[in-house]
Amino acid sequence: LQDDTPYATRPYRVSPAEWKEIDRQIRELLDNGIIEPSNSPWAAPVILNRKSDGSYRMAVDTRILNSKTKKIAYVLPRQDEIFDAFVGFKYASFLDFLSAFHQIECTERAKESSRLICL
Repeated sequence: LQDDTPYATRPYRVSPAEWKEIDRQIRELLDNGIIEPSNSPWAAPVILNRKSDGSYRMAVDTRILNSKTKKIAYVLPRQDEIFDAFVGFKYASFLDFLSAFHQIECTERAKESSRLICL
């Protein structure tokens, strides 16, 4: 972080139906050990995005946190370059992670500034 001054925003207003969905998803994340209760002074609001099948994807609005982080210049390799690297190999494995974002645990330092608020 370039600026480690904590910020906390109010939760966004949501309908009762959306609140029920947020509550369900938060409980699921808690039950699966993906998130944990926190007393951090940081707080970013939860947002719901409706998916094409009518269900909701919950996300956290981290725009303020992102504005406080140091930018890292890294260019992702192009897809064709990645596939070209497999030429000549007899076998290749490809993995598709369900909810891949949740597969990597945050450091303790990152957890402090990654708090979400939904109440």
